Amino acid sequence: MPYLLLVSVIWGFSFGIIEHNLQAIDSSFIGFLRLFISFIVFLPFLNHKILHQKIFYFLLINGALQYGVMYLFYLESFCYLAAYEVALFTIFTPIYIVLIYDILKRKMHLCYLISAILAVLGTFVILYRIPNAPYSSLGFLFVKISNLAFALGLIGYKLLDIEQTGLKQHQVFGVLFLGGVLVALCPC
Repeated sequence: MPYLLLVSVIWGFSFGIIEHNLQAIDSSFIGFLRLFISFIVFLPFLNHKILHQKIFYFLLINGALQYGVMYLFYLESFCYLAAYEVALFTIFTPIYIVLIYDILKRKMHLCYLISAILAVLGTFVILYRIPNAPYSSLGFLFVKISNLAFALGLIGYKLLDIEQTGLKQHQVFGVLFLGGVLVALCPC
């Protein structure tokens, strides 16, 4: 739990840092740099000798979606939205995760769905209490694409159940970030 709290605090500060300190830098380059550094960090743990080709390609595609597509649209949304709007609009991710995962598993977790809906309703209350909040439709769309890409990647990774393959989490994360790096290299 302390790690989750620490990561949440760091993630919370990142919205303002991106908006105020990185506006002059191309968002594609920021995404590439973040993903490349993550790839380098996990590269020493990558065990390609026991990683089956089918799992490698699944992880590569999954990482391209979860990290590459997500970062491209997420970072681009800052060109159209204020940092607080980007933060508020990311609240839809839990709903996407709950609904898509439950549909795939053909099982409804009503408690999770209600929790996610309450979080979204809270966001709407906060957003619409701000008078004349001029958010951009294009920025909103970019955040939604980003949320959906992250949710699909997260669900894909969960469905793979990496522990059942005999691999450890840290042995495969390099492939996920490599997929993200490859997307970030594509010209938009």
